[in-house]
Order: sequence, then structure tokens, then C-alpha cells
Amino acid sequence: MRLSGLYLACAAAVVLAASSAWGFIDPDFTPVHLARQSERILVGTLLAAGTPEHWCFPTPDALKGPAGERVEFGIEGCPAEQKPTIRSALQAASSRPAVLFIGTYSAGRLGYLNVGGLWLSAREVRGKAWAVTGVNQKMSGTYAGGTDMLIRMTRYILADPEGAVPVNVGTAWSYQIGIAPSGRSVAGLAVVEPLPGKERYLFAASVEGDRIFLGVRNDEKFEDATERFDLASSSSCFAWVDLDRDGRMDLVCANGPRLLCFHLGKTGRLVAEPAGALDMVASCIGLAPAGAAGDGAVRIVASTPGRPVLLEWRDGWKAADLPGAVAGIAGEVVFPCISADLDNDGYPEVLQPRSGGALFWKGAADGFRPAVRTDMRVGKRATAPALGDFDADGFLDVFQSDRDANHLWVNDGHGRFRDVLESTGSLAYKGATGASDARAVDFNHDGRTDLLLAYTDADIVYHFNRGFRCLGEEGDLRLTGLVEQTDGAAPGVVACASMDFNGDGSEDMVAAFTDGSFSCFYNDLVDAPGIHVRLAPGVRGPVTVRAWQGEVVPVCTGAWPVGANASTFISLLKPGEVTLKWRLPGKPEQIRTLSVEGTPPNIAIE
Repeated sequence: MRLSGLYLACAAAVVLAASSAWGFIDPDFTPVHLARQSERILVGTLLAAGTPEHWCFPTPDALKGPAGERVEFGIEGCPAEQKPTIRSALQAASSRPAVLFIGTYSAGRLGYLNVGGLWLSAREVRGKAWAVTGVNQKMSGTYAGGTDMLIRMTRYILADPEGAVPVNVGTAWSYQIGIAPSGRSVAGLAVVEPLPGKERYLFAASVEGDRIFLGVRNDEKFEDATERFDLASSSSCFAWVDLDRDGRMDLVCANGPRLLCFHLGKTGRLVAEPAGALDMVASCIGLAPAGAAGDGAVRIVASTPGRPVLLEWRDGWKAADLPGAVAGIAGEVVFPCISADLDNDGYPEVLQPRSGGALFWKGAADGFRPAVRTDMRVGKRATAPALGDFDADGFLDVFQSDRDANHLWVNDGHGRFRDVLESTGSLAYKGATGASDARAVDFNHDGRTDLLLAYTDADIVYHFNRGFRCLGEEGDLRLTGLVEQTDGAAPGVVACASMDFNGDGSEDMVAAFTDGSFSCFYNDLVDAPGIHVRLAPGVRGPVTVRAWQGEVVPVCTGAWPVGANASTFISLLKPGEVTLKWRLPGKPEQIRTLSVEGTPPNIAIE
């Protein structure tokens, strides 16, 4: 039996630094094997028990097997070189839960103790006393992540007979087509449905002239629609919103200090709005829709190198400072604002990452509360953030990469963020820094939010989510060998976008390259279980939509920010019943349960 062999190996494990052992996933012994083959699983908060080498669970809870009484642990028998690491892990986790997996074998009762993300081997010596024999680096192949997430994962596995923990990415690119040749630089990519729920277009921003392409459904090709829309904008940053409430998306963009808007008229052409020009105090570095004012006016947050500006559209722009907004302090670098409903109360918040600590504006019925500082800090060369629910708790988290470090800030739902990068599996030990773009996606369509990273000097890197913020990266989903090489070297990746462009039920990816070209990579999966969610005309957004699956113990499969520019694909753990939840400003939580089988349904948030 697999569990028996690994338990017997615990006592003789040769310890390396934990990080040196990470870097692989054991497909033959996953957390599913561990949870289902364990005789007992105990959870408790470790407390010091008299000496630095003695610890205990005073009153552990049982996830499996009979409930436990006091359980004691001793580390006297651990190798001397390991004791500082083990003591540090035990002390750091003294206010957090740890978990013990127990099995009975010919060699006696053996266990794995996971504390602070560190795996320890143990054997029962008498009654409820356990001798910790050392660090077990092999178990990082079973699970490399936070102990709190391992406990949640174990509950999920025990509650769901079909519960799974993926060991590989589970998909590949089936086909690649070029969309645009090399030439213009690309400032950003976005998917937009000019008429919500209709054709899906790819918008490519460039200071040398924007372009827009139609992704043809039931076919693997794109048509250049730039002239069709009479698109005459040049953008370093942009946002698609319905300014005049006519059910069509309008373009707001900036290239330097001047803000412009282009209305999509009934003729299908984007017409520059004479009253739409607004000179910013400084160059605009970001635009983000921020819902609607009390009278329904569109709100956009315009970020500048100084303080952000709140813009409201009422047949023209009105500009105001966000309450409590401040310019960066000496030496501090500010980055484009993020706008999303981060506390699930129906009102979008505004979050501005800064090198000296982010500013957070809570949304409310009468506008925004004054800014407060958060612990979120990023380096002075950070990239665009990825917004997604990586730990499946129903709140949107923020990933950000800078030149020297990566950060995964988990959201507690109250405007506070904690960096948990060191307990995220592959992202901690294989995540290269300095990404040019980052996206929360789910290309393998397993209902777990993954992370796509792009690099201007390399390729893309895909960290698939094994569940509950435990990420894995095995190099199976790359562009190597697919991208045409120039002068012996493939171009790097500037930006990415995702959408089901050909209508086969799975998300595809567009990558823009450093030479100005961009291509679409079609997903090998088809007919994935999921739901297309969009905002009904008149709903401003962004709206956070959450999903639950599971009959006995419903599991949150994640949260997604849904904007007005295009529908969002919510992939599911499996076909069957799913419950969606969301809130709109000033309204109670809305709950909708539906059965998903076959073609993904289209749901309008209204």
C-alpha cells in the first residue's frame, strides 16, 4: 500500500533544504491518497509544552477518525542541523492550526505533521506522545503550500467522493494562428463585446494606433475590423464602458495627458466625442471603471504618477479627487488603480498599489470612504496585477510581479491584504520575477483559478491551481516551438488576453509579442463545463460573482470580476448543479442555482 511505504520511509528521510526538494509533483501520492488512506487526521493549534523541544495539541479536532485528546510532540530525536528550522516553524505556527495524518503499520503508528507549510515525520512512542524524527522533504511532492489551505483541501477531499487534486496542467494548445504581423508596439490587449452578448472582439491598444479584430465563431481566424469601426484612437491605457446608457460599449482612452472618448453609434462606428476631451494634471497611466454614481453616471478612476482622479460622465467629464487621495511620498512609486468589489457588498472599491504601501478606498452608497493605507507593498517596477480568487474563499486576491519579487496578496474581505507567496507551491520556488503581464485564468477548465505569467525576455509560464492556493508548474503549457522565430530567437511576450474566440466552449489565449505581432493559441479542450456571465445593459459593474458546487458540503470554486466590456467564463469543478451569488449596489445578495450540462448557459446579471 502506497501510504505504508511512505510512512515507513519517514524515519529514514535525509533532509535537504525544503526549497531544494520542491519542484516536482508526485502523481502517485497526492493529498487525495493521503487523506483517504490515513486512519486518523487531527487538527489543532500547537502550543509549547514546557521546553523548546516539547509541543502539544491541547484539544485537537478530528477531520477523520475519533476525536482526539491532548497530543504531545517531542523533537529531541531530530537531527541537530534541522532543529533550528523545526523550532522556527513550530514557534511561527503557535497561533495557527497544524494537521497530523496518522496510519498504523507493522512498524507502529506513524504520522505526517504539517506545520507552517513544513512537513515533519513522526512516530508514536507511547499513548498520545509522538517523536518527531525530522523534516520530510519528499512530502512536498504531495503538497507544497500553506497548512491552512491543506486543512481546507482535506475537508473537501473527505466530503466529496469525487474530490480531486490535479497533478498536471491537463490541456495543451491545439493550433496557433497569427492575427497581426510585426510592426506597431502593443500597450495592452482586451476582449470586448461592443454589443453585450454579441460578437467578441480583440482590442489591441498602441500609441501608434489602436486596432480591433473580430474572433470568428465556429472558425479559427480573426478579421481586422479597425476600419469597420472607424477606429482612430491611440492608447497607452483604456477602458470600455457604456457612457450614454444606450447598450453599446464606448471607448475611453489616453495617450499622455489627454483623455478622449469615442462613442459607438447606431451605425457601428466609434465617433470622437467633442466634449469628451479632458486634460489630466499628469500623464494618465491607467483607467479603470468604478461603477456608477448615485444618479447612475459612469465613474472611471484615472491613475496618474501622482494621485488618482475620479471621473464622472454626464454628457461630459467632471473630475474630482478621491477622498483622502495623496500623491506619492518622496521616493514612492504609484501604479494604476484596481477597481473591483473586494468585500462583496455590491459597491466597487479602489485599490492603488504603491511601493510604500497601497491606498484603499472602500465603496459605499454615497461614494468612496477616505483612503486608508494597507500592508500591500510592491517594488518600483511592478507590472499589471492579476485579480482572481486563488484560495477559493469567495474574495478576490491580487497577484503582482516586480523586478525583484512576486507577491500574492490574499484578501480578507475587509480591505486588508497579506502576502502568502511563500506558501503557494510552485509560485514560491519556480516563479520568475519581472513578469510583463499577469492574468488569472483557467485554461484547463477544472474550476480552480490559475495564474498565467508573460515575460518579454522569454515565454509564458502557467501555474495551474491544484486547489486552495496550491499551485503547480510543470512546463506543459508553453509557446516554445509554436512561435515563429526571428533571427534565430523567438520574441518575448508583452501582454495576453483570454476568451473563447472560436465558440468551442473553452478559453483560448492571445499573446502580443515584443516585435508588435500577436497570435491566438486555441485550447485543446472542448465543451468544458462552465457558465458565461455578463452584465445586463445598464448594469455598470464591476460585479464580483461567486460560485459554489457540492451536494453534501458546498465548496466555493472561486470569485470572478465581471465587467461590462465582455462576458466572463466561469469554469466549474464538474457538470451538475451550481449556485451563483452576487450583489449589486444597494440591493440584497442575489442567489441563483442552476444545472449545467452540455453547452455552457449564458447568464445576465441584472
